[in-house]
Amino acid sequence: MRDKIRFRLPEKNQLGFTLVEILVVVVISSFIMLTSTTLFVSFITTNRKTKIQQRVKVDGNNALNHIEYLIRNAKVVNTCPITNGISIEFEDLQANIYAITTDFNADPDIGDRIIITKNGVDTIHVTGSKNEVRDLFFSCYQGSNDVQYVDISFRIERDLGSSEQTDRVNANFQTGVTVRNLIYVH
Repeated sequence: MRDKIRFRLPEKNQLGFTLVEILVVVVISSFIMLTSTTLFVSFITTNRKTKIQQRVKVDGNNALNHIEYLIRNAKVVNTCPITNGISIEFEDLQANIYAITTDFNADPDIGDRIIITKNGVDTIHVTGSKNEVRDLFFSCYQGSNDVQYVDISFRIERDLGSSEQTDRVNANFQTGVTVRNLIYVH
């Protein structure tokens, strides 16, 4: 009584998929999902970096415009370095004394910022707390007819929030200002 096991070939009109067909579909769909996920993560990362670059540029341009406006309308420039000084002091038409420098902050969560001090009391931070200001320099030049020119430059850096140190955005800012001063004190 031996029963013979017989294998039958599937009939041509039989419905369903074979194991090989299912495995091919799973492999192809996994590859497509992996590729689309990688592209999506890359898009999100690039989008985030672009937004942070825009914030850094806006913050730096706002700071530069604010500093430029104050220096341009100064009445007296009290302290102005000849080359690459890290601060400048001047007086406006209302006799307010302004000093512009960086705030060297020891808190790692708050970067060094550009600060403007008015009359030694009021302090305005003109750059954001997440941005770090580097290489703030003022250079003064005396031109003809007692026209004074102030060169302003600085760099802003910002962390992208990842664990790698190389993931930083930075932008350089530079401008020159002709001071509409009445008196120049060296």
